[in-house]
Amino acid sequence: MKTIHKILLIGGDKRTAVIEHNLRKACPETEILSLCAEHSPPESASSEEIHRQAEDADVLILPLPLCTDGENMTVTAEGIRKKLPLRPFLETLPPGKLILGGQIPYFFKRLIEECGSVPGDYFDSESVQLRNAVPTAEGALGIAVTELPVTVAGCPIVITGYGRCGYALASRLHLLGADVTVAVRRREAQIMAEVDGCRSIPLRQLQTDPPRCRMLFNTIPAPILTADTLRKLPDDCILTELASGDISGLEAEARKAGLRYIRAAGLPGKTAPETAGNILTESILEWIGNYRGEAYV
Repeated sequence: MKTIHKILLIGGDKRTAVIEHNLRKACPETEILSLCAEHSPPESASSEEIHRQAEDADVLILPLPLCTDGENMTVTAEGIRKKLPLRPFLETLPPGKLILGGQIPYFFKRLIEECGSVPGDYFDSESVQLRNAVPTAEGALGIAVTELPVTVAGCPIVITGYGRCGYALASRLHLLGADVTVAVRRREAQIMAEVDGCRSIPLRQLQTDPPRCRMLFNTIPAPILTADTLRKLPDDCILTELASGDISGLEAEARKAGLRYIRAAGLPGKTAPETAGNILTESILEWIGNYRGEAYV
């Protein structure tokens, strides 16, 4: 059975503080240290300090998402978010660590293995993602209530995708009386949305002939909303981005089209960090238990 002397949390939003608190209760004999998160002191966020503490830790817990551009991890230094190149960071670590992160790209998992450590994605489980969809949907509802100049009841709203997040949001908007249209690729997903009381259209129809809407929630982490599609949306539509990923060009294109754009990725960490942090802690503890050779209860 492996002994874990030190767990280091690097980066992250308000969920990190909750995870740190939970780990201190669950692992009282283990040193728990957090760097570069929103609550960390600025002097702890230098690249030198990050590497020094990481070399000495048995378990590293990196942010969710691990990276959005395929190259860097976001950390906080002196209240300012900055990028830490992941490849050189991982390559300089001693082997034999458990390195956890959220939504880890495949090539970084391979790199961690090649460097002699064990990768683990604490967000990559059906139970975590299903439970995480609830605070995401509630946060999105808050945006709709706050930002729309009309009531949600009777308001035409479009949601792209009908996965965990899309379903959780659509069902809640429908219960509030919104006129919800779901845009999806698969015919089965269209039927599911209709059974749940929503309208549904093929995604290609949204791209070529979008319906009337006052708010469009995008839950698909891919460039499905082209400049031509954005120009066809009503001028008073609010485009709200819920998906994580490197789709930074969407904001510029939306503004060119005269649309209001709201970047709302990572809502659980902003609107319900305690709930979201508790969800992630359970997954992290399971990974740690398996790494130590213990059965997780």
